[in-house]
Amino acid sequence: MLDAVPIGEPAAAAVAAGGILVTTRPTPPIDPARRVRQETVLVRPNRLALHDLVEAVADGRLRTRVAATFPLAEAAEAHRRAESAGLRGKIVLVA
Repeated sequence: MLDAVPIGEPAAAAVAAGGILVTTRPTPPIDPARRVRQETVLVRPNRLALHDLVEAVADGRLRTRVAATFPLAEAAEAHRRAESAGLRGKIVLVA
């Protein structure tokens, strides 16, 4: 599984022609000639739940593991890495 939340123009540029861009908020339309499908997954902010999660990480009750970070320009390599066997942790894309 690949977890990423890129936004805006850098995200659009990282998606291959014919690909899918999934974001948590609406983003500007991508050139239709690229045939990129845009999907928005709406979420509701929950400050209490976020606070509890942050505390659980800080207290060591919830462990997070990042296997590697990649710049957006290397999203394809990040995806290949995420699909490889033996990955322990999440792949994080950074701007």
